[in-house]
Amino acid sequence: MSTWTNINQWKTLIGSVTKTGRFTVGLDADYGISLTDRWRLEGVLSVVRGKRRDINDNLYRISPDHLSVGIVYEQSDWSVNFESVLVNKQNKVAKTNSEEKTPGHGILNLYSHWQVKEGFLVSIGLENILDQKYQNHLGGYNRIRDSDVAMGERLPGAGRNVYLRLQFRN
Repeated sequence: MSTWTNINQWKTLIGSVTKTGRFTVGLDADYGISLTDRWRLEGVLSVVRGKRRDINDNLYRISPDHLSVGIVYEQSDWSVNFESVLVNKQNKVAKTNSEEKTPGHGILNLYSHWQVKEGFLVSIGLENILDQKYQNHLGGYNRIRDSDVAMGERLPGAGRNVYLRLQFRN
């Protein structure tokens, strides 16, 4: 039977209002559920809303809702995490800034960590495993001529990425 191992953080921004009439509210929550001695489910849920109060409009460049869910296998000195990141469409855009809506998307990631010895950690990761094409709502727009992305079009999200990290600590 699964048990809650932790709910590390609940962060809520309540009633953040500025002189210009901007209002934001949000929630960041990370969670973890122990499935067995070695397996757990973990992730993060993020929700943000932003409105202008001086006119009837949304704030510019507000992140869409997103949820990450990872299944983790862990030994004493190494672990593997297979993660799904789901991002909702963003249709609460700023009309005043001619902000464009973005569709939702999902990507899959794989991470592994190995504690070689005290103070030496090796991490390897494969992000966006399926090389999914998507638009990151906060990624901005192309402002360069003669590019693979048309001038004024939203920049694409990151493609498949592989990394290796070596960490040394005293």
